Amino acid sequence: MALSLLLVLSYIQGVLAESSEPVTIRVWSNDAHSKPVFTEYVEKFNNGPGKELGIIIDLQVYGTDYYRVLDVALQNPDTSAAPHIFKCNKIPQYARAGMLACLEDLPGGEELIAPYREKNSEGVGLVDGKTYALPFKATTIGLAYNVELFNKLGLEFPKTWEEMEKCASVITENGNGLVYGYGLGMTYVSYPLFFILGPASASTGRMHFDNATGRYNFSALAPYMKHMMRMIDNGDMFPGYETMDDDTKRAQFAEGNIGMIPVFSPDVGGLTTQFPAKHEWAVGPYPTETEDSRYRMYSNPPTFYVVNNKTVGGLEDKVMAVMNALLSEENLLTLFEEEKDMITRDDVKAKSTKTEVSAQWKAFGDGSYRYTGFGSPDGLLQLEGPTYKEVFDQILTGLVDVDEGLADLDARYNKALDEAIASGSLKIEDYIVADMDAIVAME
Repeated sequence: MALSLLLVLSYIQGVLAESSEPVTIRVWSNDAHSKPVFTEYVEKFNNGPGKELGIIIDLQVYGTDYYRVLDVALQNPDTSAAPHIFKCNKIPQYARAGMLACLEDLPGGEELIAPYREKNSEGVGLVDGKTYALPFKATTIGLAYNVELFNKLGLEFPKTWEEMEKCASVITENGNGLVYGYGLGMTYVSYPLFFILGPASASTGRMHFDNATGRYNFSALAPYMKHMMRMIDNGDMFPGYETMDDDTKRAQFAEGNIGMIPVFSPDVGGLTTQFPAKHEWAVGPYPTETEDSRYRMYSNPPTFYVVNNKTVGGLEDKVMAVMNALLSEENLLTLFEEEKDMITRDDVKAKSTKTEVSAQWKAFGDGSYRYTGFGSPDGLLQLEGPTYKEVFDQILTGLVDVDEGLADLDARYNKALDEAIASGSLKIEDYIVADMDAIVAME
């Protein structure tokens, strides 16, 4: 009996010792720009709340090989080294393959989702109506201008396209063949999204896919594209825009050779460290067709963190504790104040007391004239013929008429959309936003 009691006591002690061992939750991303913020926060968590919860966060931030390493880890039957939480750019594909855990099904998921419910959408963090990721950050868009040059020429920041075109002409006329009014880098693969569709949304209240009607409407872009063509035809566009990348565009603006360029929030860092501007510059909302036709501008929701369905089993509480930590108001506020990520929660931004935040970053963070964009079914279409980027290229280089090119896009994209709906590969109701008009309306 004594021997049996000793064995039982030894077993209990072993179980207690094992249960007290902290659990490591692996988090993977490729967000090198925000690594210092996350690293500091993870260290603070591990030495504080993590000890009480029995959790250690193991944060791994990869470089350009991230998605190759991630795919290998996710496909490996041995999940012992796979991440529990990871940054994902294939949310619909991974979710439908059963690789992601639905947040509603995890403990505390509904509470975590709540602040983002109105910002999330199909194709962003939702797949077939279920939540797999949360849009805690977004890339915001604006018009950057050379303040010193504007002051020298007696110009004011334009509110309308007509005023903007006049500013561009004055800058070019006084530039002696060296300084031009406007710049665009068309070899940047995402220029149509950020620097055509986004700015145009301030005048249309829509992107190329209309979430109110569930149809593609490229033709609504015609006035904006003609506005761009006027600056090109007037000679106010920086030469070589057809073959220029975005880095070159920013570098020329930083040197003072371009008066105005379309920009997105990460450009604050680019024009501070990568291409330090040699002049004072500022950011404002992109001008609109008329002063009384302004809508909220589109902000692009990028990729977000998801939960690995293969590694979460038995660790649901601890994995969700880490998700809550990563998306805590404290961490979000630090990301914003350190100018690493433009967070979508205006209620958190309002709590910022840091005075050293740059004026440009604050301008990008102004949510009074922006909304977090909704998903489109672009990636689910079997499109025949050139993509909208290729047609935009043709239009802006004078190879295709504006109206004809956009009408052709409408016909082909809606044909592909109808075919996808008929085949059952997408449910159009998932992409409908009933109160779209109210969302984009300016107060």
